[in-house]
Amino acid sequence: MEPTKPQKDPGFQNFGNEDEFRCFCLYREEVAPQLSYFNQSIWQTLLLLAGQDQDFIRHAIIAIGGLRRSTKLKGLERTGEENSSDLNAASLYEFALLHYDQFLAGIKTHIAVGTRDQGRRLAMISCLLVVCIESMQLHHQNALLHCQQGFKLIEELKIDNGTPDSNNRGGISSPAPSVIEDELLQQFDRMELQVLALYDTRTGEKHQILKDEGNLSVKNMPEAFMNIKDARRYLELIMRRTFHFMAYAHAEKSALLNFREVLEDASAFDNPVETSRALDIPDGLQVSHPFLGICCSQNMLLVHSSNTLKEAILTVGFHASRCNKRSINCRDRRLRRDALDLLCTRPWREAQWMSLVCADVARFKLETEEDGVETDHIPEWARVRLTGVDVTEKEWKGTLHGIRGVGDSAVLIQSVRNWSGMGD
Repeated sequence: MEPTKPQKDPGFQNFGNEDEFRCFCLYREEVAPQLSYFNQSIWQTLLLLAGQDQDFIRHAIIAIGGLRRSTKLKGLERTGEENSSDLNAASLYEFALLHYDQFLAGIKTHIAVGTRDQGRRLAMISCLLVVCIESMQLHHQNALLHCQQGFKLIEELKIDNGTPDSNNRGGISSPAPSVIEDELLQQFDRMELQVLALYDTRTGEKHQILKDEGNLSVKNMPEAFMNIKDARRYLELIMRRTFHFMAYAHAEKSALLNFREVLEDASAFDNPVETSRALDIPDGLQVSHPFLGICCSQNMLLVHSSNTLKEAILTVGFHASRCNKRSINCRDRRLRRDALDLLCTRPWREAQWMSLVCADVARFKLETEEDGVETDHIPEWARVRLTGVDVTEKEWKGTLHGIRGVGDSAVLIQSVRNWSGMGD
């Protein structure tokens, strides 16, 4: 069933000026649909409705639209196509930050005056908006920190409402749907998958508990699903449980017997600085995420030894998603090419990851980052961050969107890719 579109409220159309209105419209018509690939009801319905009730949320929506418009204008200015009647990109960026500040100022006030349940719901919505805005500014560490705070809100929600498995829908739906919508909780579940794959500060004890999330849901999982939406929810639950299990296994050394040989062989990498560079770990950010800590050494070894391990990999299988991260994010030219070769060895699929499509995305990022770079190590100004993909399923084509560089020197890039025959 399609989500209900928010009803027009004349009072909601009272914007301070034309720029506020244009940025709001850009969010509604362009940004929200892109953010709603899996969940239309959050970005296209829930947040717009919340903006009707809460002015400070409207400031966040305008800020998101302003940042998007600033990025687009920055690309037009470089090609000389900008409209002289528009604000320039720098002014629009400041305009967006002003509304972001107004949003942040309103959070504490509005949360404090409501009930506990109302405050928790507003805090969760605000957390999503902060993570979105910080990510759009490429402040990835700030975004990760706010993600962790959001997970604490989810934990408190589950504690206050008893065991979520009591209704056989734990890990799938909200433990208090009359307070927190299923769609809102599921948005945090998807965000948790992203954080688990990148950087997670939770302890081994916490991962030990979370690896059993939704036990009854998994036990009573239907043999066949009636739609993709339900199948995706169970897949996401199983993926979260798997990530938490691996993180717990790393924290509990006794559970790592199967990895002992690989970890011992990984001692050949004596220079931690070069290792962090090759794996695209930001300066000053420790590899304290348990899953990354174990997989970094494994994948460095596997990729470096790809010529001798290729036959074994073809026999026992290889994680397309993990190899894809090496080929996309690695700064070392030889290492990323070895990972790319492994992805291209033969076509296979793991959940939503198709090896040849992953390889094509990695190739686009590789070629773009190395354009104009003469050193073996890819510098920060050349790095590409993928921001979105538009897929035309009937034609098996995709348009990749990204940003190359950081700060004022960042440029908007895109590329149309032909994936015909790669998903078979």
